Parts: sequence; structure tokens; C-alpha cells
Amino acid sequence: VAVLPVRRYACGFIQGVRDAAPGVRVTVRYLSTGPDGFRDRDRARRTALEMVLYGADVLFPAAGVAGLDVLSVAAEYDRFAVGVDSNLNGYQPGFVLTSALKRVDTAVTRAVEEALGDAWSPGTRSLGIVEGGVDWAHDQDNAALVADMADRIEAARTAIKAGTLTIQRPGPEEGTCL
Repeated sequence: VAVLPVRRYACGFIQGVRDAAPGVRVTVRYLSTGPDGFRDRDRARRTALEMVLYGADVLFPAAGVAGLDVLSVAAEYDRFAVGVDSNLNGYQPGFVLTSALKRVDTAVTRAVEEALGDAWSPGTRSLGIVEGGVDWAHDQDNAALVADMADRIEAARTAIKAGTLTIQRPGPEEGTCL
């Protein structure tokens, strides 16, 4: 789904792959250009299968409920995946490396606290790692899978919070990052 938030996820994923494994090729596929892709489980499954047959080792489906089928394909074809939005580490045990968490609870808590303190105002907020709006899931379901990379992930997370590592943003054309 090529909406801006998904393109942001893609840029972060691409940057992470390139930082961790220079020279690894990253292929990006979008299910649609609108919100219908988040529900198109058949298209997600077909796209994941195409990517696996194309040689993908890790699938990162920022595709809402349709992403569950991508995680299933990863497990069926002995590939890894990264869950998106909520903790999906236990959905396909042994195949979900981690989950990119969208911390809606943090956003709601902040909004309620602002409202109770008469500090709330309308508008769009962007909550990243620094604000606690996104994170990665590390628990018993993926501990063995990420044991050798957890320290590097935490170091990157700390660097982002400190402002010494900047995450690329989507460029003007689909598939580009700045």
C-alpha cells in the first residue's frame, strides 16, 4: 500500500537492511495505492509468494490485516518476516524476527493527558522512537531469533533517540528515499 506512512516504513526498513548488510538487494512491492490494499489478503499472499520465488529472505509487510498472510507465506517457505503495527512475534513462531510496533497507546495517553491539562490542540502529531510512538518487539517469541542482533538494534534505537542516526524519508518518487 503506497500511502505515505507505509512508504516511511519502507525507507526505514531499506536503510536498516543497508546498514546491517551492505550489498543486499531490497525489493519493494506495494499492494495498491489506496487503503484497499490493507484488506486484500489474497493479493498480499500472491505478492509475498512472488517475492519469495524472486529470492526474498525477509518479508516486511506494512499491509494491515493483509500482512498476516505474508507472515504465513514466510513460514510456509522457510523465510523470515517482520510483523507490523502490533506485536506479531508469536503469530508464526520461529519466523517473525520482530515486529515494528505502532504505539497507539502512547499517542492516546499523550492526547488524554494534554486534554486533561488543558494543553490539547487539534492537528497532526508525529510520534517516532524519540516520543515513544514506535518501537520494536523483543520477547520470548523472538528472543532466540534476534539474540545475536539485539544489541545492534538497541544501539540503533539509542542513536536515533540521541539524534546521531537519522532515518531516511520518502523521496518525491515512489520507491525513493532521501
